[in-house]
Amino acid sequence: MMRRQKLIRNRRIFTKRPSRWWPLLAVAAVIVTGCAQSLADYSPAQSTRDIQVRWVSLDHAVLFDPGTSVLKSSERFHLDAFLEGLTLRRGDRFLVDTGDTGGLDPLAQARATTISQRLRRHLPGVDALMYSGGGAPAGGARLVVGRYVAVPPNCPNWSRPSGANPGNITDSNFGCSAATNLSLMIADPADLVRGRSLAPGDGQALSLGIQRYRANKVKNPVAIETNE
Repeated sequence: MMRRQKLIRNRRIFTKRPSRWWPLLAVAAVIVTGCAQSLADYSPAQSTRDIQVRWVSLDHAVLFDPGTSVLKSSERFHLDAFLEGLTLRRGDRFLVDTGDTGGLDPLAQARATTISQRLRRHLPGVDALMYSGGGAPAGGARLVVGRYVAVPPNCPNWSRPSGANPGNITDSNFGCSAATNLSLMIADPADLVRGRSLAPGDGQALSLGIQRYRANKVKNPVAIETNE
């Protein structure tokens, strides 16, 4: 009997005035939700910084003497100034647009060869591919220089305020310095678009240069003089 009275008394404590417990429950709910990570603390803009690789191209009109593949001195000057201003790199692509010739006109081929020879003065070992794009000027050709350019991310990025981070979310500036340094020091940004296949290495052949260096048998390069 006494046990039953005790249970009834305890039940009345919680049921007689239930409204007095609501403030305590509200405070507990606020404390619990305050420990959770808010969705507003994260956005896709705060993900890992990415390098943007873009293809850019510049062109230059090259004029020849009528009916010939000879460049005037003024045209040579303008062509050299155009190439020097680009700071040519090994990863650049070169095209010569000879107009609507279909690539079969001997004069167009001779003009493309002349441009390639001039191009090799600035970057030895390269060659320009000839194509018919229809954009060549009358009595001339159009040299197109294309390259991949690595654009670094917009850094630093402190859009997300630093402070409590119970969700262990990466900072908005995470990865900025690594991506920026990579975009500035990569030799050919095209490698970020597609990789290169490596040929098998020959250790014996690769060691010949070291052997010649140690034996003091390194040959100096031959000086080459060019005349206009």
